[in-house]
Amino acid sequence: MDAKKLTETQYFIRLDRGENVNQTLKKFCRENEIKCARIHGLGALEECELGYYDYHADIYKTKVLEDEFELLSMEGNVSMMDSEPFVHLHVSLSDNEFRSLGGHLFEAKVAVTVECWMEVFPYEFTRSKGEKEKFRPLSF
Repeated sequence: MDAKKLTETQYFIRLDRGENVNQTLKKFCRENEIKCARIHGLGALEECELGYYDYHADIYKTKVLEDEFELLSMEGNVSMMDSEPFVHLHVSLSDNEFRSLGGHLFEAKVAVTVECWMEVFPYEFTRSKGEKEKFRPLSF
């Protein structure tokens, strides 16, 4: 990973082949004391664990996709959960047949590179248990 601080509130971050997306971004936030941010990016991923939250059943349906995918779009945010930065990402992917799929990104490895922007805000949003066991809404 390499990062460049562009302004007082904006970073450009490049993740490199083999790095875990969520873990690397979480570590970056911890090291830079980032508690609230917006993230967006693109690149290529593999070994993607995607999820879909079923509110009524209060479960995440997950699926691991082993192949390489173009990362068409990655959108998310950073908040705090259990006194740690929590990186919440959703992705749109494209396979080698140009089919799209997406969902909540639990984790993925960088297949080639990921280029992302992070805009930091001077707030602390937190996630805590909501009305369901797995649901962690934002509080601000």
